[in-house]
Amino acid sequence: SIEIEQISPPEALLKIIPYFSHHFLLESKQVSLFSGRFSLMGFDPILKVSGKDDRFEIQLLHERGKPYFEKIADLSFSFARTLSKEKEIISGISTKEFGMFDESKRSKRRCTAQVIRLLLETFSMKEKSLLGLYGAFTYDFIRLFEEIGDHLPPSNIKDFTLFLFDSFIFFDHIKEKTMLKLYRSTQEEF
Repeated sequence: SIEIEQISPPEALLKIIPYFSHHFLLESKQVSLFSGRFSLMGFDPILKVSGKDDRFEIQLLHERGKPYFEKIADLSFSFARTLSKEKEIISGISTKEFGMFDESKRSKRRCTAQVIRLLLETFSMKEKSLLGLYGAFTYDFIRLFEEIGDHLPPSNIKDFTLFLFDSFIFFDHIKEKTMLKLYRSTQEEF
């Protein structure tokens, strides 16, 4: 961690937007000493994980993500019916399991969302870290686990799009500190 100039989260976001196409800001306002204390910004992700219906894809976005990507490429995607591994993209098809499932097993049924579970299990860490998947799930994500009817026409929007970020700006509003946190494998990557 490197302490940097005190700046507000929206100001920091405006400064990075021209340089990084993928970023996020989890902003909080100070309500009391115990809530609204922290804000977090991530930028320049190294991997992208997405899925729609029965298809999923893991894409290498930056050379820094190569060790993660290579480890992922060595995994067994047992939930996938088909799998393609290329230089910068791993993609596959996972046919959704239908039927009645015990509540404890329903979220583990075969479907494209299992790629998320695979990554979380592979890279779980005991120590506290900001490193992780950040992104969005659509309302249609539930269709990977539940048989519900279609009330709207199909869309091309992904059921989930997540990014593995390794570059963050962490704001502590109580201590009035702003920290740059970079997770890197080698000194040269700084």
